[in-house]
Amino acid sequence: MGWRRWILGITLTGMAIMGALTPAWADEEIIVSAAASLTQSLGQAAKAFESAHPGTRVRLNLGASGNLLQQIVAGAPVDVFVSADEAFMDKGVKEGVILPATRRDLVSNRVVVIVPADSPLSMDSLASLAQPGVKRIAFGNPAMPNAKYAEMAIKAAGLWGQLQPKFVLCATVVQSLNYVAQGDVDAGFVFATDAATAPGKVKVAFTVPVREPIVYPVAEVAKAPHPQLAESFIAYLLSPDGQAVFHRYGFLPPPGAR
Repeated sequence: MGWRRWILGITLTGMAIMGALTPAWADEEIIVSAAASLTQSLGQAAKAFESAHPGTRVRLNLGASGNLLQQIVAGAPVDVFVSADEAFMDKGVKEGVILPATRRDLVSNRVVVIVPADSPLSMDSLASLAQPGVKRIAFGNPAMPNAKYAEMAIKAAGLWGQLQPKFVLCATVVQSLNYVAQGDVDAGFVFATDAATAPGKVKVAFTVPVREPIVYPVAEVAKAPHPQLAESFIAYLLSPDGQAVFHRYGFLPPPGAR
């Protein structure tokens, strides 16, 4: 019977070693709430992370940054928050739902005006949106970061009073993109990376001049159900491999990384 105890001992020791080598987050799922403009790029980054960490799952909750923050404040079990606007991340820190020490600048973007691919209209500036041929302009609701940047630029150009009556308000930047792609509006404000997802359907008329960089910050949620996995995922997004995924979709490095 001694040999059986010896084999059993070896087996238990092996299981203990395997258990010690198994990551604490194995077979766990994290929820990442992120701006809708990251849909494709973050989806690819999540798949790459899952491949490199067998047994883990990344579930994306995509939408308007302001709405996502409201969900987190209300107690949604979110692990990581990626905002398309620094102000919403600032608010999250102030509300105590974001761990400020984990906050990092992930990528940056640009706001552009797009038109249907077959549009005959000629536009090269915000002033050109005031021409009679432009009757409807897709514009995000005030809670959307791209709308906030666009609004600041329009007001700085002294054109808000002329352009506001033409606005067709959209719930997300994706909706603005679809309205332009389908020809339901004459033009629309979206992020440059969104425009790049619809080749042959829309074309960029011009880049909107903004006074400050458009930075997407990422951070761990204070009550993250899986903090260790959340930390590992953020580290991957900031790594050269993670950044390469975002750059393939047209995102730029954050200002400090250029």
